[in-house]
Amino acid sequence: MAKSSRSIKKPSPSNPYRVVSGQFHLYYTTAAGKHQGFEPDGDTIRFKPDRGSGAFKDIETDAVPGATAPTGTPKPRKVKFNAAGMCSLRFEAIDAVELHFQEAFQDDALAKSARDHMLRQVGFTSIEYSGTRLTFANAAHPHPISGYVIARGVDPNGRVVAFVYSGGAAEVDGSPVFLSVARAKASINANVLKAGHAYPTFYAGLPTDLREAMASLGRSARSPTKKGIWKSPNPLAPFRATDVLSLAASKIWPKLFRRLVSYFKATGGPLSGFDAWLRASGEDDAIFILPLRELGHLHDVVAVANAKVSLRFDTDQLIIVPQ
Repeated sequence: MAKSSRSIKKPSPSNPYRVVSGQFHLYYTTAAGKHQGFEPDGDTIRFKPDRGSGAFKDIETDAVPGATAPTGTPKPRKVKFNAAGMCSLRFEAIDAVELHFQEAFQDDALAKSARDHMLRQVGFTSIEYSGTRLTFANAAHPHPISGYVIARGVDPNGRVVAFVYSGGAAEVDGSPVFLSVARAKASINANVLKAGHAYPTFYAGLPTDLREAMASLGRSARSPTKKGIWKSPNPLAPFRATDVLSLAASKIWPKLFRRLVSYFKATGGPLSGFDAWLRASGEDDAIFILPLRELGHLHDVVAVANAKVSLRFDTDQLIIVPQ
């Protein structure tokens, strides 16, 4: 890992956060009259903006660092909407234990606890689930629920990256807004984090003051009383991973979990080959490592030994740099 002088992309004054009002949905009825339930988890939920699919046009113009169209022009990311006009939100600055990812999952009780906590913060008082693992929302009360998001980006999967709030916004729908630390701390993202239901997880572009505030909230869930994922056993301790099924007992950093799922499905293991696979794959995320003040990659922050995997740094010391 070589020291790099590359800077982390900073927010552009010409593209501030935007306030977008709408409703949170857990299911809908298709044009054919079929009930379609979603699978919310601790850091994602479906959202229907009041102004329709054009509500996020101001943040869709963000150029993706390192990604260009064949002509060399910036390649924008577009929000994906379903037939009912709903998009998926990815909560900024947090990563909750995976409830479902490519038919794999982590600690089921912890993942559902994170989901249930988040949905209570949104305002759902009762929810019925269906499916083999009871992950698909079948009915809920009240439903839908009004709220708003403060967002400035779209992820590679077409999800809006946002700070999420229940109730009504003080600003006019679509307005640019300066997101203060106090307001970020009032978000549902912050509530989930300080309750110990998610890891602090930061991407380049999140303002430094907001990142530091969210990191502090994450640390508060670990001391003096360990909450949620931080309860024994320590989620940062080396975890024995032999195949996808073994990961169902894990509460490791979800980003690492997702990479391990991809690895085991692609190769069948063993874990000793994970480092080489990461380096050769397109999934070796670029990561700025704050304690080292260096730009490295995911393989630089992951340790593999004796069929066990762990992180060399706390997740609040890492900033993922999109490539």
